[in-house]
Amino acid sequence: MRLRAIMVCGFLTLAVSGPAGAEGCWSLLESKFGPDVRKAVGDADPCKSLKVGFDVKQKFEITSLDICTHVNGVTLRTKANVSCRTGDGAFFKASVGGTLTGQMSLDIGACKVVSSDVQISGALGEILAGIPELQEAARLFAQSKLSEICFGKN
Repeated sequence: MRLRAIMVCGFLTLAVSGPAGAEGCWSLLESKFGPDVRKAVGDADPCKSLKVGFDVKQKFEITSLDICTHVNGVTLRTKANVSCRTGDGAFFKASVGGTLTGQMSLDIGACKVVSSDVQISGALGEILAGIPELQEAARLFAQSKLSEICFGKN
């Protein structure tokens, strides 16, 4: 429901009207929602959808998640450490890791991801650099999660 999206936007506006960091940003991880966010990230498995053979999650740990408000919506900035390994049935056993950094702009009223950019450093980033669909997949994943917040799960 759009009401839920408006309530989220209102909450974000109220949250940053208190002690705000630089640029009207605040850390979601340092808020009362931090433990739930960390659990949700811990439960996520970004490796499972990789089509490059490293499809088992070793670690996916969020290190920062900041929310910044502006006139046209909200920007999320995140950093996480991720490592993936080959499955148990793989001929070669190997693992790769890297640091994921991302920024996403949201129009909360329209419940829409306006823009997104995801970068992955390290060996995992080198492997994924050859996959042109990575940015679009990240945007579609974020849009689906935002839609769940706005309209509920299907």
